Amino acid sequence: MKKEPDNIEPFAVINISSVGNVNDEIVLDGSDSYDLDGFIVEYRWSNTNGASFPNYIGDGEIITHVFEQPGIYNVELLVTDDDGAINVDYSTIEILTPYGPDADSDGDGIPDYLDNEDDSNSNDDDKKPPVIVQPPNSVPTKPVVKGPNKGFVDDVLEFIISADDEDEDSLRYVIQWGDGEGFISDFIPNGEKLIGNHSYNSSKEFEISVKSEDGKAVSGETIVNIKINEKEEPIDCKIIDNGGDDNVFWIITGILCLMLFIAPIGLIFRRK
Repeated sequence: MKKEPDNIEPFAVINISSVGNVNDEIVLDGSDSYDLDGFIVEYRWSNTNGASFPNYIGDGEIITHVFEQPGIYNVELLVTDDDGAINVDYSTIEILTPYGPDADSDGDGIPDYLDNEDDSNSNDDDKKPPVIVQPPNSVPTKPVVKGPNKGFVDDVLEFIISADDEDEDSLRYVIQWGDGEGFISDFIPNGEKLIGNHSYNSSKEFEISVKSEDGKAVSGETIVNIKINEKEEPIDCKIIDNGGDDNVFWIITGILCLMLFIAPIGLIFRRK
């Protein structure tokens, strides 16, 4: 089934620590973001922290930011691709007051050990919140493509495509047939095979590109080549009446047809 692909929106992917300390430089990493049919031209970072509108942090694929107050911050990454399509990813980071001799749990600028307020429990390790570590997303494997490596013009060719995702995420496939046409499948269960059909309207060698993606990461590219030939016309010994001697005409026609069929057989025996 042929389908001219529309622009695919990019995928924003945030990688940040789930916990950090006040006044530490926190790395905001958007380098795992991707665009299947182009490239990302803008990375825009913001945080809400309970605000009605996002507070702008900065632009860039990887940047650092200092949170000056403890709290839970909702970090937002908005990416834009070369066709103007956008996508947003969100993540949460908890900013804590650091423990130690310089800790200032009430944020008044005076270390806890000099503060008049009772901060005796500020160094109690049992009060530290647990650090929640999110497992990283696994990248799908490169697709396996099974199908013919040659065919004829206008023939419908069938390809069986599959990939695997360690996280058992559903996958979809992006196929570029090499002739300016492409196909984007729906998401299908991990391990399920996709059958893709395509036909070519010209004779040459084409390069087919296939990728798999799980909505969070895209696989490496699988390349296969296929040679498309013109269909061969069958030999047809049609009798044409040229108005001459019928007997001579039939004899000549019979000899020519016999030569056309015997010549290939002679070549076969000669090779042996």
